Amino acid sequence: MLRVQTDSREIQSGDLFLALKGEKFDGHEFVKTACKLGARGVVVEEAQAREILTQVRQAGSVPVMVVAVNNTLRAYQDLAKFHRLRFSIPVVAITGSNGKTTTKEMVSQVLATRWCVHKTQGNFNNAIGVPRTLLGLRSGHQAAVIEMGVDQVGQTSQLCDITRPTAGVITNVGPDHLEFYGTMARSARSKAELLDWLPRTDGSAILNADDRYFEMFSRKAKCPVISFGMSGQADVRAADLEWNGRRTEFRLFLPHRKLAKRANVRIMGPHNIANALAGASVGCAMGLSGDDIVSGLQKFRPAPMRSEIRRWGGVLYLYDCYNANPASVKAALESLVGLNAARRTIAVLGDMLELGPKEAQFHQEIGRDAAKHHVTHLIACGAFGPNMADGARQVHGPTQVSVVRDAMEAGALLKTMVKRGDAVLIKASRGAKMERVLDAVRPGS
Repeated sequence: MLRVQTDSREIQSGDLFLALKGEKFDGHEFVKTACKLGARGVVVEEAQAREILTQVRQAGSVPVMVVAVNNTLRAYQDLAKFHRLRFSIPVVAITGSNGKTTTKEMVSQVLATRWCVHKTQGNFNNAIGVPRTLLGLRSGHQAAVIEMGVDQVGQTSQLCDITRPTAGVITNVGPDHLEFYGTMARSARSKAELLDWLPRTDGSAILNADDRYFEMFSRKAKCPVISFGMSGQADVRAADLEWNGRRTEFRLFLPHRKLAKRANVRIMGPHNIANALAGASVGCAMGLSGDDIVSGLQKFRPAPMRSEIRRWGGVLYLYDCYNANPASVKAALESLVGLNAARRTIAVLGDMLELGPKEAQFHQEIGRDAAKHHVTHLIACGAFGPNMADGARQVHGPTQVSVVRDAMEAGALLKTMVKRGDAVLIKASRGAKMERVLDAVRPGS
């Protein structure tokens, strides 16, 4: 299989280099470099083809094929679609406002108990990342798990056209990317596009029974639906949750099984239990046994910066800083205060991005939530720190509030106040660079 590269730094001899255009880069500027590194073909846009031909001739004596197309991104997606259609394997697409990456990892671990699984790596979940993932499919792969991150109506359909999923998971709908969607209803419609692409007879829709849009999604699905959640009506559900300090133990109920399975998973909080249930639901859809499903879930490890649990100096740190929106922050706060009533709890909360015109209001609500949960100390960080602080102070509860400008200040302050036995939540959107908070309290810092 010819390797298709969009990053000239990854070129190896014999690769095809496809010159993508982005807001901050233009791959056409690196064609000459790609050829010198061994590319044997380049795909460029017609408007720049003549100039590229000149560059290719200057790059060396080895013949290089130049293909001119109208749009290189579309060509990249078409190549990925063509390649995906060469595989008659289960392909699971995952979308939703929160929990996509964790669910992707859960699903992958469950399916890996039976098959060789190809999955989305890192954050390659958009119009460029999904084709990249699909082009990584090889003959030994027996299943694929594809994460889809979208922020506009119509994008899910575009990604599904490339991916052609056989099963789809919608984790939930929350106030994500409202800067682009405008309303949660539009966000829900965007996620629902996935359901249009699932095969009617042998497809599966995996839906969250606890989500406000569950009924709408269920009606829209034309294929069999498997529901998951804490609700007693869900096909796949959990009960009797117990946090043992490292893992959450719970009884896992699966459809058509008389007895519940006992699961023990390295996660905490009801929101992460929901992700585990989504993974179990995909296993059910694929015909896996209950033992295989539990075995897969118990092998799960959080992805970096996503629901990580660290213990340093007798302090428990909940580190979840890859993304944030009001729903995910509220869920994280519930996890924090649910640990142990005897602990002091500290929430270091940074900016939630892409929330649109109500962003100040959303941050204020998060501050109120922290105070209503009786968090011992709230460190409100970033441009919207004052809004979070205002919300917390409106509650007139015991929560102490500090406002800092950025993650560096937050880390310095946290280091002075944290004590053995404390539980600390560090949560914000990726742009807040909250890893600096964790670095400040890291042993040896």
